[in-house]
Amino acid sequence: MSHSLSIVILTFGRDDALLNTLERLSSALGTTGFQLVLVDNNADGRNRREMIDKFDDVVLVDERYNMGVSAGRNKGICVSTGDVILFLDDDALLETPGDFVIRLTTLFADDPKLGVVAFRSFVGDDRIEDPIEFPHTDKSKSRDAPFDTFRYIGVAHAIRRTLLERTGLYCASFFYGMEEFDLSYRALKLGYRIEFRPEFRVQHMKANAGRLPSSAVIRRMYANKLSVGWMHLPGHLFLACAAAWFLKTTLDSRNPVVPFRAIGDFLAMVSHGQLQKRAPSSELAAEIRRLGGKAWR
Repeated sequence: MSHSLSIVILTFGRDDALLNTLERLSSALGTTGFQLVLVDNNADGRNRREMIDKFDDVVLVDERYNMGVSAGRNKGICVSTGDVILFLDDDALLETPGDFVIRLTTLFADDPKLGVVAFRSFVGDDRIEDPIEFPHTDKSKSRDAPFDTFRYIGVAHAIRRTLLERTGLYCASFFYGMEEFDLSYRALKLGYRIEFRPEFRVQHMKANAGRLPSSAVIRRMYANKLSVGWMHLPGHLFLACAAAWFLKTTLDSRNPVVPFRAIGDFLAMVSHGQLQKRAPSSELAAEIRRLGGKAWR
């Protein structure tokens, strides 16, 4: 059984980085044999179709406003047609082994329980492996061999379409941050595997343009961590994680008001029905432990 591939790129405020990403994509894979979906989150009115016209099978999503990461990815999912969907950040340069499309899609075709493939990320021209972009809490794990994990990082990842049909799409209330953790937990609850595959790589250039201020990121991350924990973790584990995240948020922000504002954001999402119904799972907590992870890190 063969699988088809769609590549979804979400872009905001980074035309130069996007051009580099598209150039690398065409030089690595050519312009045919996959579908390319560009989700344009810019509100500047520019038509970016000319940037993707070199590719044979393209879709441009242009809603003329910034939907955020989760809603933007959801738009890409809805218009894509591939059995496997590869998400690339607009500043992530794809590094491929030979026969990349075949090798990636064959992994999914051969294992119906493989839900997500996490890519290996090298940051910047110095090609540093940032621990934040390693999809496991145990940073001593070898980066040179595949392993099953309990989460993935958004910069570059591939998802089976049928998984999304069962889990639902990304949580649109998460404008930025933690949407991958939420979907990871939903996948694990359904018995899917998440596998880190080091042969699939990106060079993440981390363009500064289009990013939220650090204070806004810290606040959103805590609110979204609380949301993920509330939706999926048993009560005692959720409270322990919430306390650890509170302390980290306070230290990172250097402002004791920030974590309380984030808690208010979280409570607003709950009260307004913007999150999935709480479904705590002791089996999920056990699976995270089995895979060597820690939910609070």
